[in-house]
Amino acid sequence: IFSSWNYHFSKNGSLNLMLREELINDTFSPLIGSIGAHQKIGTKSKVRVNIARNYRYPTLNDFYWDPGGNPDLKPEQSWNLEAGYNYMIFNYDESRNHQKVAVTGFYNLVDDWIQWVPEANYTTPVNLKKVENAGIEIETNGSLKFGNWRLSNRISYSYTHSTTVEVYSNDNANGQLPYVPFHKVSGGLSLQLKKWELRYSQNYTSRYYTTAGNDIYMPSYTVANLSLLHKNLLKSKKHQLGGAFTVFN
Repeated sequence: IFSSWNYHFSKNGSLNLMLREELINDTFSPLIGSIGAHQKIGTKSKVRVNIARNYRYPTLNDFYWDPGGNPDLKPEQSWNLEAGYNYMIFNYDESRNHQKVAVTGFYNLVDDWIQWVPEANYTTPVNLKKVENAGIEIETNGSLKFGNWRLSNRISYSYTHSTTVEVYSNDNANGQLPYVPFHKVSGGLSLQLKKWELRYSQNYTSRYYTTAGNDIYMPSYTVANLSLLHKNLLKSKKHQLGGAFTVFN
């Protein structure tokens, strides 16, 4: 059962409310939802804030993967806070030339966090009790058009500090959670000419721990991908067929 409500309190601002109730295995989950608002400031800026309560039921793989599934898992319950600021650096014509940047801060408190961790010769999902995530995301993207050519760009950076607030056992109550990197950076360039597009992306992931004790880690790594795409290889007005050739890493 899903319900949403939206209210425009001004020409450039709105408030939204969402509520959802789920029935799983003949049992109703706790009522979840979110409330958020955004407000434009002038012609170039916008601020936004959102508070949400979430409930995530374990997947079939979490329960029954062989080996490693854990049928005793509890569902995750969380509170999420997010606030952001958007700024249009320039906008001569959004369909042709524009560049914008968005900054978002977030804080999540998750109870019964489900995390796959190494155990014996395989990994298994466990509830880590209570987990705190906080961080910031910065992204800029834009587009420049000259003649039949269009050059698009996107750069994003995220910092995440994820730690266990309360655990079932006494080990590693304060370390960074396994498989959660502190830093991630990604960027891409795209050059388009009519129906052809050449796309390049570069991604960086900082080192992250692979054990709860933070004594073993995966070194940082960089991955680059290159793609050549065509939006429609057919000349038909009724049918469309796209194609792509990509070199990964």
